[in-house]
Amino acid sequence: MLKNILKKTYCYKLWRKYQDEKLRKSKEERNAYFKAEAVSLLKHYAETLNREGITFWLDFGTLLGCYREHDFIAHDCDLDTGAYIDDAKRINSALTKAGFSLIREFNCPFDGSREECYKYGNTSIDVFYFQKEGSNRYCYLYHLLDKKNFNVKLRAWVQKITVPDTQFTKIQFKGIDVLIPEDTASYLTLHYGPNFMIPNASFNRDKEATNLTTYSYEERPAEVLLKS
Repeated sequence: MLKNILKKTYCYKLWRKYQDEKLRKSKEERNAYFKAEAVSLLKHYAETLNREGITFWLDFGTLLGCYREHDFIAHDCDLDTGAYIDDAKRINSALTKAGFSLIREFNCPFDGSREECYKYGNTSIDVFYFQKEGSNRYCYLYHLLDKKNFNVKLRAWVQKITVPDTQFTKIQFKGIDVLIPEDTASYLTLHYGPNFMIPNASFNRDKEATNLTTYSYEERPAEVLLKS
């Protein structure tokens, strides 16, 4: 009750406006770095993993931009790639040696699933680790339950993303050799719905995605470690 009353005060509204403006400026700054560094980041990342013979592919927003825009999505702030969980240790070793810094770790002890975020320069790249399940593969999206804190394991609830375990097609994107899932249109339809070719500023994954299963923390407890 008291919390709801405080939210109606003038001071709270000023504080909320300040926080929103701070977030907007931070996103604009990250987007500016992304536009300047995305190509060189993806090139360095691809060369590093290709040299080690590690399979990775474009996924989520980066795959969408590649397919729909033939470019990165204009408002994006980071890169998204997929890889297999069995390669996680090799990927960490290769990226660390190549100068990438691991800044976030996501883990679901339920089945050992994880996600990692690496930074190089001023821009980050997310690695979504997939596991095979019959004719499909899956990963989790992580959502914090606890207040943001660094170097402390935080609780998170997860959403399971399931896609067919298809083969991959090698393409050149921005002059870089990368893999994308075969039948990319069908793959993106699962992530973003049948209208994915039309940019949608109000996209809601919970309403549009057809490959999403949501779990409470009690059903599948997960952890997040923020390093910076």
